[in-house]
Amino acid sequence: MIKSLLNNFRGDYKYLFSSFLAGFGLMTLELVATRIVAPYIGSSLYTWSSIIGTVLLGSAIGYIWGGFLIDKSPSPKVIFRFSLGSALFIFLINIFVRILPKLAVLNIPMPFISMASALVLFFIPSILIGAISPCLLKLKTTEINGVGFQSGLLSSFWALGSIAGTVLTGFFLVGILGSQKIILLTAGIFIFISFIFSKKRELLFAVLLLLSFLPVDMSIKSPASVYKKESNYYSIEVIKKKIFPYGDVKILFLDAGSHSMENESGIKMRSYPEAFPIFFAINPNIKDIYSIGGGAQTINKNMLSFRPNLNIRSVEIDPAVNAVAKEYFSAGDKNIDFVIGDARTDLLRSDRKYDFIFGDAFSSLASVPNHLLTEEFNKLAKSRLTDGGIYALNMVSAVDGRNSNLFKSVLKTFSAIFPNYLVISLGAIEKWPQNIIIVGVNSDRSIDAQGLARQLREEEDGEWLASLIAKNNFDLSGAEVLTDDFSPTEKLFLPVANSYFREYASFYYSLVN
Repeated sequence: MIKSLLNNFRGDYKYLFSSFLAGFGLMTLELVATRIVAPYIGSSLYTWSSIIGTVLLGSAIGYIWGGFLIDKSPSPKVIFRFSLGSALFIFLINIFVRILPKLAVLNIPMPFISMASALVLFFIPSILIGAISPCLLKLKTTEINGVGFQSGLLSSFWALGSIAGTVLTGFFLVGILGSQKIILLTAGIFIFISFIFSKKRELLFAVLLLLSFLPVDMSIKSPASVYKKESNYYSIEVIKKKIFPYGDVKILFLDAGSHSMENESGIKMRSYPEAFPIFFAINPNIKDIYSIGGGAQTINKNMLSFRPNLNIRSVEIDPAVNAVAKEYFSAGDKNIDFVIGDARTDLLRSDRKYDFIFGDAFSSLASVPNHLLTEEFNKLAKSRLTDGGIYALNMVSAVDGRNSNLFKSVLKTFSAIFPNYLVISLGAIEKWPQNIIIVGVNSDRSIDAQGLARQLREEEDGEWLASLIAKNNFDLSGAEVLTDDFSPTEKLFLPVANSYFREYASFYYSLVN
């Protein structure tokens, strides 16, 4: 029986091939979806959850709709229409993406913005793609006794296509083509499926639709943009713009997040990379530095200007970011050892010790990768410090109030490993999101905050530096301890995102438009 069923399939290979292509196209769309929305709303757990949920919901509706229509009219024309409709609405993603800046500045919680973005872009294509599956099964089924095997074989080819789409898109296509061209490629896949089930007149229409896609360029590039490219990790953009009172300012954006800001006039910007003298005041013997998260290498360049003989190992996960830092932010001629990889993995590979470890990695907008905030990572960082060495972690949160949940949990986790710690806050209002640097010292000797402030006042910009030292009487009673097993950083960061994102998005679009 199975042999006869396989023989039947050989005569109708188009159903298996179409199932493979549809699975390929759906997973390619789902995987590239986060790269499409990341430059506007970031790439967080909420982004991924919204996209996956939207695709699954659309597919579920499509399965029912497609099954109903193919039962009512069992004709290849149904598959033709669903495939062509899928191609059209996938192509329209490159146009509808222009709605996202308007969604980003709405005064609604961040998860709702993520869900709305996913629904606007991916819901209708998911319905139309999902509708193809029951149509293929209906037209291929020749006898009721073999429907289970035929359904399984078609589903397996859909799954194999999904695997191929996932691997090729994630490992190759995003870094080679970019999301806009991948969208056009995916639309082309569904036009090809429509070819398989079309007649001559319908085929002409599909060809004309395909040709209409080819000359379209829907890329959105700011007049102030001097560089824009997608890597396997980020949408990278360098903006150069006059900002009062700093003059010409260069800003590195990774997705929608501002990761580095430098000006060419020499005017102090009072940002966290200028707070580095505090570290040298705590430990004057700093020489070997481990920097987590490269960006434009701003703080590393500042430290090298202060002490040219420093040895800095900078670990950045994205090689494209390092390339941009060298070409656009003059980092290539500095005494920096550029390393590509994950900092936690890199630290595990070697027992080398450092005088100063600086954590400055951000995954999306202002969120720190959760595996770099846990108790286990803090222990690892401490084990890689010399006696008296410093581990400093930069993050964005509020110091107090409802926006401080993440900070207090990070501090509670941090202080358990580094009881000798200091908090540096760069915001004028404690309850507002700001850069916070938690500094831990690998020593039993407590940091004298008042003495440190007096010492800093003797330095250049000493009053400003001294003003950054926060009081250490934080109420951590309700805070979570973050571990590799339990690190709900997205939940803890959500109040910050909800209060911070709208104003930040307005700032972002004022620069890129």
